[in-house]
Amino acid sequence: MECVICKHRKVKSGLVSISLERDDYLIFLTRFPADICKNRGEYYLNESVTEYLLNCPKEAVNKAIWATWEYYIRQLINFS
Repeated sequence: MECVICKHRKVKSGLVSISLERDDYLIFLTRFPADICKNRGEYYLNESVTEYLLNCPKEAVNKAIWATWEYYIRQLINFS
């Protein structure tokens, strides 16, 4: 994979934290798997993680939860 910002071809797998804003809430999500550019730190999420994040804020606001990767494992969500 190539970083779309710097065109650096060295990305590594790792975990990232993401903050999302929805209405008057700031939701902080931690420990998401991503490909991370070694040069700039830009990160790229796979399709299933992105889909979860698009739906997660509604759940997080409604239930007032802090979502972590361990939470997803407990919920048996498979991001393969």
